[in-house]
Parts: sequence; structure tokens; C-alpha cells
Amino acid sequence: MPNDQQTTLTAIISALKQLRPQILLFKESMQDFKKRLETVSDEAELTTLVQGIDQREKELNQLLRRAAAGMDKALFDAIQQQCQNDSELKEIMEVFNADNSLTNLITTTRERLGEQTLYNQLNGDELQMAKDFMQRLKQLSSVAQLLNAQKELFRQRLKEADDAQAIDEIENDILAQHEGITKVYNAIIFYPDNERVAQALVDYFETNPQLLALVKAFHFYDSLAQDLADAKTRIKRA
Repeated sequence: MPNDQQTTLTAIISALKQLRPQILLFKESMQDFKKRLETVSDEAELTTLVQGIDQREKELNQLLRRAAAGMDKALFDAIQQQCQNDSELKEIMEVFNADNSLTNLITTTRERLGEQTLYNQLNGDELQMAKDFMQRLKQLSSVAQLLNAQKELFRQRLKEADDAQAIDEIENDILAQHEGITKVYNAIIFYPDNERVAQALVDYFETNPQLLALVKAFHFYDSLAQDLADAKTRIKRA
């Protein structure tokens, strides 16, 4: 490594190590946030917690940007290599790695609160109807992933189509797929015909993007309607 890079590397490592107390405090605060998320009881409390998490992350990122000024990929890799023999540096560098556990916990907490609100609107048979529906829907999450992958294949075919006939054939394939998926979905899910339950579920989905996306995954043709329209427009203009 050239002398100027070595000098920069040494300076960055020194600056990062000076941040160790703040980094350890940040890690402790993130663990505390995780514990508090598990006991959050309403949306307002969750919003306050998420704002606190965002603020802590912004504060640490500002410190890290200053400490790591001038660091490129080569220097980052060199620091990672040095971590193998420097446990203190390794502990510090862990904050550069994406930690999805907190994000996932926020998502599951939001889902829990949403379900809590949903179920509080209902009672007796209506409550059981909503719970049964939610359970069946969640069991189809892996199927939804497969459907989304199939949609991407159709989108690619539409991009590669070079005439109207090819697009018509693709649209027919999409419609056939849509018909089969709809039959299976309706047989397994059978959306509640109780008006109160149905409306409560609609309200819940509007505040829960992940589950709404899960439901929309089974609206196969609708999900590809814009892609079809774009492909047809492209061919007409060609």
C-alpha cells in the first residue's frame, strides 16, 4: 500500500477507535430500543420509538462520516482485514454492517399493533373469522413470493416482445395464470362475507404495507396491467 494510503488508513483507524465509547453507547441504546419495541402498546408509542432510533442513527452516522473521511473501498477492505487481529477494531466496524433485526422488529411490532386494533373492533364469531383469515393469509407468504417471481418473468417477456402478436400471446398467458391463481386464492382464503369483518380487514391492510402487498400478489393480472399497457404503447410507437 502506498505511503499516502497507509497514512490515511492509520488516521481513519485512530479516529474510529476514538469513537468507541459512542459506538458502544449506540449499540446499548439499540438493544434497549429492541426491548422497548417488544412491549409497545400503541401506534403513538411506536412512532416515538422509531423517531428515537432514527435520531440515534443519524447522530452516529455523522460521527462515522467525519472519522472515515477519505475512506474508499480499498481502505475499507484493508480495515476489515486488520479486524482479524484487532478485536477492538472489529467491534467498532460492526456498526458498518447492515443490521436488519431492528427493522424487522419494527415491522413485526407494527403488524402486532395493527392486529390488536383490528381485533379490538370485533368480538365473538366476527373476531374468530378475522383471526382465521389472517392465519390463512400469512400461510401463503411463500406462495406470494413465487408469484412475484413469475411476474418478473412476464415483465421481462413484455420488454423483449417485438410485435403486437407477441404481446397478445403474453397477455393470454397472464390471464390464464390469473384465472388459476384466483380460483386457488378464493378456495383457500375466501374473504369474509361479513361486512364488519371485511371493512375492518380493509382498514387494517391500508395501514400495513407488507400484508397489503401479500394480498396484491394474488391480483396477478392487475399487477401486470401497467406493464402490458406500456408494452402495447411501445409497439404502437415503434
